[in-house]
Amino acid sequence: FDPGAWSAERDAARRAVRPLPFAVVGTYVRPDAVNFARGNANAAGVGPGIGLAVRDVFESRPPDGPPGLVVCNPPYGERLSE
Repeated sequence: FDPGAWSAERDAARRAVRPLPFAVVGTYVRPDAVNFARGNANAAGVGPGIGLAVRDVFESRPPDGPPGLVVCNPPYGERLSE
């Protein structure tokens, strides 16, 4: 392990971070989970580019703009139909 090489690579990666060309939005019903996610996003250096909110998935709406992709983890028991 070379601490100097690690620092140089980490710093280069941080300088290479660019704004995403699409919206990233996350919602969850538990405030503690949203705060945890916000802290992780900030620690990763991408916090300002991600919109996080405490909200039920059934109350969520897509952001304005072109069509995109929705990724979700539905409530337990509602994931699969009969």
